[in-house]
Amino acid sequence: FFSVGVGCLQSSSSAPTMRRSLLCSQCARRGSVAPRHRLLSSLPAGVSPSRGASPLSVVQDAIAAGILNEDPKQMAALLKLDALASRLKDWEPPAIGPAASESGTSGGGLWGSISSVFGGGGGGDSYEAWLRDECSIDATQQEINVQLGEMTLKRQAMRMLEKEVAAHHDFVAVFGEPNAQARHQCAEVKRSEHRLWVRLLGTRHDVQIWTPDSRPPRARRAAMLSSAPWVASILEPLQAQVPLLRRLSENGKGLSLIEVQGDHALCSTTDEESGTLKEVIIMRVPPSAHIFNVVEHGRRWLRCLEYSSDAALCLGELVRGPLSVNPKPQPHWQVGDADVPYTPKASLLLTRSLTKDEPVQTFVPERFLRGLLPEALVAAYDFWQRPDGSLVGELRSADGKAEGD
Repeated sequence: FFSVGVGCLQSSSSAPTMRRSLLCSQCARRGSVAPRHRLLSSLPAGVSPSRGASPLSVVQDAIAAGILNEDPKQMAALLKLDALASRLKDWEPPAIGPAASESGTSGGGLWGSISSVFGGGGGGDSYEAWLRDECSIDATQQEINVQLGEMTLKRQAMRMLEKEVAAHHDFVAVFGEPNAQARHQCAEVKRSEHRLWVRLLGTRHDVQIWTPDSRPPRARRAAMLSSAPWVASILEPLQAQVPLLRRLSENGKGLSLIEVQGDHALCSTTDEESGTLKEVIIMRVPPSAHIFNVVEHGRRWLRCLEYSSDAALCLGELVRGPLSVNPKPQPHWQVGDADVPYTPKASLLLTRSLTKDEPVQTFVPERFLRGLLPEALVAAYDFWQRPDGSLVGELRSADGKAEGD
């Protein structure tokens, strides 16, 4: 029914450490000669178990005789194996219950009878849960092969993280530049059609790789600009400077007003040429407009700054796009290109779980915070977002690694 290997038993003699395998199998219990011969040939000199002896009793006798050294981890594994063997030895199969009813319930039948014996009450996956609980080390579903020195997570073997993932700019922002001599190790957590989820071993971080999402973002409820006349008065002189606003005015579509709070307004529009959703943050005093692309990142829609009508009044610092002087109403710098299109592409999402009581936090790349937070904070801190939307900032050290909250 089962075959279990227990390795890394150390002999108490001065000879080099030997790896031995104590095998317990159904054929050995039946008295098969070949398995018993293999079992005896793999034991240290001086260990001669009697027929029918369990691996636990054999090891305990060898320790008492001074042939083997006691290993707490191996003894714990043997105790668990011995308890499982005792339960299976005394287990009697239940009587086969009635067939499942026409209503589709699974309380009867052979599977329902076995499930009820293992505490499932006829549930569809109770035996699987029982078997996993009995054969796994702990509730984390992590297993360690003591003979081969391999670790598995949910039956997935440990492997090296792909170099392309380690070189991704979001991954580098958290872990630094990749080191060919010290690559990250990971284990697969879940794989679906559009997402690969792996866990980085020893770091409490997870990596999720998402395929491009070509679906448009959900439209937000909007109102006409006439409800806030001051917004139109600020946008009107910008139409000659910004081709996007000029095209919207010529087509008669304009911007849709999403929200107004005090001297700030949020508008949105869709560029017909590229199909990119644009959001415009307008400030009344002093007058300025900042245009963002709405982009998809890990199946979430975030803003990315593309244009500012006044670089001195923008919270973020744009390092790309044209820079020009606008003489009206007074000379000032305008930077960026409002016509930059958005092309769906694969995204890399980083999450971390610092403690079991702390909620999972998601890393927010600085490009999605530029223009929303002061540039001094974005340049000096790494930001992580909690499920409630709040942000946690960690100060970066001189080498670019986070120092603390």
